Amino acid sequence: MGTERELTLMAEVEQLNLEVGRLKAELSNLRAIGRKRTRSANAARSSRAAESDEIVLQAVRRQLQRRYPANACNGDLSVIGYPKFEGCPHLGRDTANDLNTRGIPAPRGGKWSPKQVDRSLLRHAARATDFPECDLQGV
Repeated sequence: MGTERELTLMAEVEQLNLEVGRLKAELSNLRAIGRKRTRSANAARSSRAAESDEIVLQAVRRQLQRRYPANACNGDLSVIGYPKFEGCPHLGRDTANDLNTRGIPAPRGGKWSPKQVDRSLLRHAARATDFPECDLQGV
């Protein structure tokens, strides 16, 4: 009798092992699909971030035009601290307010914050090969 019970249990174990194998294969497929979706979502997010970074840079230029004479940076934003602009207190706050006033939504919708402006400038600087021109006359 013990052997009959053992045979039954071994058959159940075999069935469970087959089910585990099937579930592992399904999990592997789902992970592959998830990675593919994540890559495409990240690419789309990067594209949106690049667009918003350009909008932020234009808004920063407008703020600088209001604060400084047209020749303040002589064509090079690095002179006045690009991308952090440490010598320009409240630039992030003023830029965020300007973007919100003009109705430009933040990348995820909603309102701009000074931290989002700062991060946008840092992202832009990381992608840029050189410092952007500071043509304050044309802004």
